[in-house]
Amino acid sequence: MIYKKDIKITQKNLSCIRQACFLIFFLLFGVFSSAKAAQFFVAPPEININQETEIILGLDTENQTINAIELNLNFSPDDFLIKNISNGNSIISFWIEGPKFSNEKGEINFSGIVPGGYFGRGGDLIKIDLVAKKRGTAIIDIKSAKVLLNDGKGTETKVSVSNLKFDVVEAQLLEREISPKIKDTEPPESFTPQIVQDPNIFKGEYSLVFATQDKRSGIDHYEVQEKRVFKIFKLEFGKTKWIVAESPYLLIDQNLKSYIYVKAVDKAGNERMAVLPPQKLAWYENYSLWVIIILLIIFLLIFRRRLWRKK
Repeated sequence: MIYKKDIKITQKNLSCIRQACFLIFFLLFGVFSSAKAAQFFVAPPEININQETEIILGLDTENQTINAIELNLNFSPDDFLIKNISNGNSIISFWIEGPKFSNEKGEINFSGIVPGGYFGRGGDLIKIDLVAKKRGTAIIDIKSAKVLLNDGKGTETKVSVSNLKFDVVEAQLLEREISPKIKDTEPPESFTPQIVQDPNIFKGEYSLVFATQDKRSGIDHYEVQEKRVFKIFKLEFGKTKWIVAESPYLLIDQNLKSYIYVKAVDKAGNERMAVLPPQKLAWYENYSLWVIIILLIIFLLIFRRRLWRKK
């Protein structure tokens, strides 16, 4: 038999249980939501003052697969000055905006895509060569950050926007041995440019897209050249100039009857060149073929003349 007193106690207990469940739910929700926020980091945590040092800006995906990254950073030029930024060994292989910096404004900006996605805790994004000017804690502020998931939809994920910090100490206080920089003598990786026609790019005109990586010093720039005549026996007819270009590049020859050369140059001066043959060149418009035919005819005439003399 159930009394009213027992019912009141039961309701009170149920109320407490509900409150406890809600509290546990919100705690768990906070833990899991924070665990799924992509985090940026810098390494090493300590550097020497008044010495050019390389730090790495990296990404921890927090158990997610990342497809695209856009990052805008601020720093105080009173703390340190940047000498160079490279993208060697970066998880980003297709750069929408290559790494750029300004010591006057105290800014670092870049954005890019990771084809196939990246999942991990130690993904290198860029390498920053800098010189610290004073002791203490140097801070790099995350002005804005956008990270997209590799889910086929480009879903934006949460980002931990805590500041990036590293300590600046006197040289004799830092026991970590600084490894000397390895000279880069290797060219960028091989690549294949592609001709595309997209209504959203250059109003649907033919353009060229290209990208490659350099594991040591990083890509410095690209150069493009369009020629109607291919190189024959290292001879060039109608020389054209190399044009410093970025992908996508609007092609000059919209008829696609030229040979297209794309040269990737890393920050150590090493070069890698890729060549695309004409896409819409008729056989009788191929100057190289005519040169070969003429040379063959001349050879046959000389051979016939010598044969006629012998007879």
